Amino acid sequence: MKYKIIPNGSRRVIGEGSYSNVFKAEEINTETRNLVALKVSRASLKIKRPLLRHESRILQRLQGHPTIPLLFGYGHLEHFEYLSMELLGQCISDYVKADMGLPVKTVVHVIDQLVDGLDHIHSHGIVNRDVKPGNILRVPNDPSRIKITDFNISKFFSRGPPTKFDPSTRSVVGSLNWASLNSHNGLDLRPRDDLESLAYTAINLLRGSLPWDNRPRLEADDRSQEVVRILKERASPAALSDGFPSAFGELIAYSRGLSYDQLPDYAYLRSLFSRLDLSGKDVDSAALDWTPCTVPKWPTSLTLEPELDFQENEDFDRDDGERPLKNSYDEWDFEWWDYRQAERYKELTFPATVGEELDGCVPAITYVDHSL
Repeated sequence: MKYKIIPNGSRRVIGEGSYSNVFKAEEINTETRNLVALKVSRASLKIKRPLLRHESRILQRLQGHPTIPLLFGYGHLEHFEYLSMELLGQCISDYVKADMGLPVKTVVHVIDQLVDGLDHIHSHGIVNRDVKPGNILRVPNDPSRIKITDFNISKFFSRGPPTKFDPSTRSVVGSLNWASLNSHNGLDLRPRDDLESLAYTAINLLRGSLPWDNRPRLEADDRSQEVVRILKERASPAALSDGFPSAFGELIAYSRGLSYDQLPDYAYLRSLFSRLDLSGKDVDSAALDWTPCTVPKWPTSLTLEPELDFQENEDFDRDDGERPLKNSYDEWDFEWWDYRQAERYKELTFPATVGEELDGCVPAITYVDHSL
C-alpha cells in the first residue's frame, strides 16, 4: 500500500498526540484513491518494539465491531512507522464547552455505544486504559454513531493478583482527568477502570467540565496528580450526577464497586440508560444534537482544592523535557531520533506467535509521500 499525505483544509495535521501525529492521506496507484487517516510516529529501524505496531495488532484483533475504526495497513519504514485507518470526523471533546453541557439524549446515546464497544474490547481480553472524550470520534457519514480510537497503551488483562506501584513515584496510567481511582493508587488496570473513565466522560459531556479540571500548568506533576486523586475520592457518584438522571451516578458507583477480577454486566449497564425517558424519540437512528446548553456550575464543595503539606518528589517519573515526546518531522533530526526514541514497554507486547499471526493479517504500507 502506498500513500500521499494531503492537506486537511488549512491544516496539515488532523490529530496530535504525545508519540504520533495523524494526517489525512490518499492511497496512490489505485483507481479509487481512497482517503484515510494516517497515523505517523518517529521510529528508527533500530527500534524492535515500535508503538504503532502494537496498536495495529490491537486494532486487527478488535476488527468487526461498529465502534472500532477500520484498519487498512501498517508499515515500519526508515525513520517512521505508519498506521492507516478509517478517516473519521471530529472528536466529541470538540463539542464540549466550559460550563456548557450536551443534551442528555446525546450523552445517553454516546454512552450506550461506548458500553457496547467496551464489552467487545473486554471480551477479547483487552483493557483500553485511556477512555476519554478526545479518543472518541464521530462517524462522518452517520451522525448517530461514534468510534473509539487510540489503542497505543491498551493491553491484555494481567494474570494473577494485581500488581501495584508507588503512585508517588510515577504518573498514572492513562490521562489524569479520566484516570480511575485504581490508577491513582498504582493498581494494575482492568475492565472496571475503563468503566470509571467512561463515567467521567459521561459527566464531562453533561456538565462541560469535571470538578478537577484546569490544574495549574506550572505546578509539579506529582502534586497535581495527588490533588486530582483527592478531589475524585471525595466526589460521590450522587454529587457528580446531581441534576441529571440517576443512571449516570449509578454508572460511577457500579464501576467503583467492581472487584479486580470481576467483569462488568454490560447488559445491566445498557439497561440503566435504555429505561430513561427520552420523549419517545428513536436515538438509534437520529442525528445527534451537539448543541451546547447551559448547566449549573459545580458546587464549591466539589472543586475546593485540598490543603496539602506537599514536597515535590525529585524521583518522580515525569516529562521534564529531557526525552522528546513530540515529532518535528524535519529531516535534520532523523539521526538524533534514531538514538533517542525508546522501545515500547514490554507489557504492551503480544505473545510472539499471536503477534506474528496478527501482523500477517494487516496489509503492508510500503511507501509514503510526505511532500505537499
